[in-house]
Amino acid sequence: METTESVASTTTYSNARRHPRFLLSLPMTLTRKGEPDQPVTHGLSLDLSRGGASAVLCGQPAVGETIRLSLRFEGAPLETLALVRHSGATRCGFEFLDLSNAQRQLIEDRLHDLEGHSWPWQPQSGNAASMPSGRHLRKPSRG
Repeated sequence: METTESVASTTTYSNARRHPRFLLSLPMTLTRKGEPDQPVTHGLSLDLSRGGASAVLCGQPAVGETIRLSLRFEGAPLETLALVRHSGATRCGFEFLDLSNAQRQLIEDRLHDLEGHSWPWQPQSGNAASMPSGRHLRKPSRG
């Protein structure tokens, strides 16, 4: 199965974090640890750091729960245990647990690839001069 990755990143997503986060959108799945008969939860990652990731999922896991997380990087998927640090209606946050050296290297390689990319939106793009032409949507005519 072929997957594509959408990339938009910055080297400092949040100053309050232990590790910088990079925006990265790719398919992910999670399963409950020790419960192989449970259905797989599918989602889409939002960002990635050396210590974890966040995602939008079809069903939120419980905070404090240990899950098996699979991120579908092109060429080399990352499968690891993770602790649910945040779980809300719009996003969930995960801390990677017990990464092997190979898993750490995979993350480092991916983050190295992301460094230097910039956000597609820049603050100056919000000024009036940079907005599209003065076209306005018309109300539909009642005829």
